[in-house]
Amino acid sequence: MKKKKEDLGQSLCDEYARWEHLNEYGGHDPFYSDGVNMNLVRNHIIYYKRQIKESCDEGSYPDAYYRPLPPEADHGYIARKNEILDNAKLSLEKYKTSEDYLYILAHRYDFTEKTASKLCIPNVLGYVTGLEDAIRDGDYITMRRHENYESYLGSFRDLAGKMAQTPAESVQMTFDSYAAADVPNEGPAPQMTL
Repeated sequence: MKKKKEDLGQSLCDEYARWEHLNEYGGHDPFYSDGVNMNLVRNHIIYYKRQIKESCDEGSYPDAYYRPLPPEADHGYIARKNEILDNAKLSLEKYKTSEDYLYILAHRYDFTEKTASKLCIPNVLGYVTGLEDAIRDGDYITMRRHENYESYLGSFRDLAGKMAQTPAESVQMTFDSYAAADVPNEGPAPQMTL
């Protein structure tokens, strides 16, 4: 069933509004840039214009049909970059000063690797290191996922509670696990001569 002229015109107006919103305010896509999404919406606009052309008489096209096609966006375009960076830095500060995060850091080696994995300790700690990496590398898509820090603080709170309820295990640290436990790397070991 073909869409009516009014429906096609409204769909076309909606897509123009979406493109403009993405251009000015950006979106919240966790994996793709605003530019990629703007180009997807641009394709929707092309599609609706084609549908109008195929299903309506030329003199009866909706007004939106005559609007110019938005330009193709750079695939790396991100709106609000400064705001996203500022919010990411604020989120990182909130994470690192959270009592729950500090508890997790202090007790992360109280469990065997299997239990730590089951509790998702590495994953939750990865929120912080991942955000640090994103800020350092200018990865605005990842930074944008952290604009609402409350949900991540909730993950820290939930994990800290689970860790507090899980009995600490006798963990035998091997040299390899000790070396991976935040000991700074000071370069290669000195060579011994006999």
